[in-house]
Amino acid sequence: LDGLTDREEKLYGTDIEAVDTDRDGLTDRDEVKIFKTDPNNLDTDSDRYSDGDEVKNGYDPKGSGKLLKITP
Repeated sequence: LDGLTDREEKLYGTDIEAVDTDRDGLTDRDEVKIFKTDPNNLDTDSDRYSDGDEVKNGYDPKGSGKLLKITP
């Protein structure tokens, strides 16, 4: 459903029936494999913004700053 195998779902403690266990706007697969965030915590860095909102707006869901830094 969400790109994780049942074995991975058990390993990470995520809901096999849910695409987005913590309902933060990122799939469990994206949290585990791309952003390295906690798929069971909607706000991995505890800054009061959900991981999904941070990614959508270009911010790093694991801490301060932008996801990408483009320098000329």
